[in-house]
Amino acid sequence: MPDSASDSWRIWKWCVGVSHMLLSSPITYPIQKWLSARLLFLIDNQGLRKFHIHPNVELSPMESIPSLLIWVFTPDLFFSSSWLPEDRDAPARSMKIFYRYQAYALPTPGEPENVLVDEETFPSELFEELKKSLEESQKILPLNARMFQGWKVGLLERFDFGDIQNNDSGGRANNKEIVEHMLAQTSSPDSNRNQKNL
Repeated sequence: MPDSASDSWRIWKWCVGVSHMLLSSPITYPIQKWLSARLLFLIDNQGLRKFHIHPNVELSPMESIPSLLIWVFTPDLFFSSSWLPEDRDAPARSMKIFYRYQAYALPTPGEPENVLVDEETFPSELFEELKKSLEESQKILPLNARMFQGWKVGLLERFDFGDIQNNDSGGRANNKEIVEHMLAQTSSPDSNRNQKNL
């Protein structure tokens, strides 16, 4: 999509297929894996694990919109569940997320900033996908594990080394460097001067 602020084009990685000379056609990944990659990038760069996330929409001074307060409680874990689709690996690599529904409004003059929570803006489609993924992941958890001290508990799947497959053998790719390069790209803010990534 056009980015007027930088006079360039913004390319969303979650909308792009990935191809390799060993593969016959591009492959794509669940959006929630790009979401978790973005959260890991923010953790590394901000040094925080709590984020107030809201859609990127224009607001008037008195207007508010739905938002999510999320707490990345466990950045890396594996889980298995009979609820997982057949095309998903088990155990699946994921993040444990605590979240609450909130409302976001423009800050008022003189309002103190919460230095323990990072404010983040996501495209509307991506915000809705984050909300949907967290809500659907509760089906995986036991009933008594879906809440924790007022927080809802959810899971977001992460990229793993098995996500790139060799099309000839149908198994996992052996070239670890290819996968590491892909994972590194998920956390790069800009791939080049004229491209911006989420």
